[in-house]
Amino acid sequence: MHNACNEAIPNYNKSIRNKSTGKSLWNKNISEASKITKEKHALWKNGGAPKDKNNPLKSQLTTAKRLLRKAHRQAYASQREILANQIMTASSSDNKLFHKLLRTQRRLKRTRTFFICGPDYFYELSNPDYKQDFDYEKYELSSLQNTIIEKIEKGKAKIEPIREEEIHDAVKRLKNGKSSDIDGISVEHYKNAQTELLPLILHILYTVIEQLDIPQMLKGGIMTLVLKKNKDRQNPANYRGITVTKIFTKILQSVLKSRIDIKIHQIQNQLQRGFTEAIPMIFAAFLASEAIIQSNEDDQEVLLLTLDAEKGFLTNWNMRFYSTRSTTMALTVTRGSYSVICIEMSIRIKWDDLVSDKISVNQGIQQGAKLSTSLYKCYNNAILDSVTESG
Repeated sequence: MHNACNEAIPNYNKSIRNKSTGKSLWNKNISEASKITKEKHALWKNGGAPKDKNNPLKSQLTTAKRLLRKAHRQAYASQREILANQIMTASSSDNKLFHKLLRTQRRLKRTRTFFICGPDYFYELSNPDYKQDFDYEKYELSSLQNTIIEKIEKGKAKIEPIREEEIHDAVKRLKNGKSSDIDGISVEHYKNAQTELLPLILHILYTVIEQLDIPQMLKGGIMTLVLKKNKDRQNPANYRGITVTKIFTKILQSVLKSRIDIKIHQIQNQLQRGFTEAIPMIFAAFLASEAIIQSNEDDQEVLLLTLDAEKGFLTNWNMRFYSTRSTTMALTVTRGSYSVICIEMSIRIKWDDLVSDKISVNQGIQQGAKLSTSLYKCYNNAILDSVTESG
């Protein structure tokens, strides 16, 4: 497939190198770390460039790179500390330092301007627009239907208590090496202290599921903005938000997801390709390619419709609109636990050394967080059922 793309698309998969600007820091520690990194890279390359992380050559190279980045960070931190000390001890007649600070502030002007405009853009993404083309009738009907379903489900048998095996599996599924949450807690803390924390986690999760109440402090997160490739830095729409939620909340979502997926698997349409284990999206691409080839051989016109579901799902998805039959069947397994999680969620945007005010999240994939992929399959299942039934 890559060979075909190279033939058909100019500059396909062409690497782009960005030229660095300004002077970088360099000291004895960086020089030594850089020398060691080059030596380890040469050994790794001469050893066949193994990709296995457990390979000694690969492991030594990774460690050397980390030490080099650490030396760079320490150098920049030392530079900032020196500048701060100069400011604290400078006299009012130090014009050289004054103009240095002035130039620094001018360089930061674009960053500050974006930080003022950025939160407004993400607030609009996270909240429905009730003024423009909003279907109030559908909203009221969906709200009424969900309220009735919630009352019916609450009157049924109690939800199955969470077991220790479920918590153990949920913690095991969490990925190592990720950023710490807003409290400074990382995945490794839970994994290394799992024996001591397991009874406490089990008690808290059981209370949350039983009482359908989750503390507001567990519903927040920090969003870091990552610029999309080759995009304008001044346009907030060109940034992808990566949200770091509480690790404890991820454990709860993982437990609920494992239960929901069992129900979804029973009702999922066979045409669903994305977000499904052992059924990658490349299968759908293969079927589309075969259909196009066959239509060309038969000299027939083929109409191929595609949907960028991510953008529509991001800006239009709201829990109130999840009123399809398939969704109702899947969500009964949690007896309203999901709705407790998604209500009154919030994020704060981190930009350089600044953090924005709290932004309420009332729509978008962050509202579903770890459950978003499973719930999207419910959302899309009704469409696929209609296609299947229509023949």
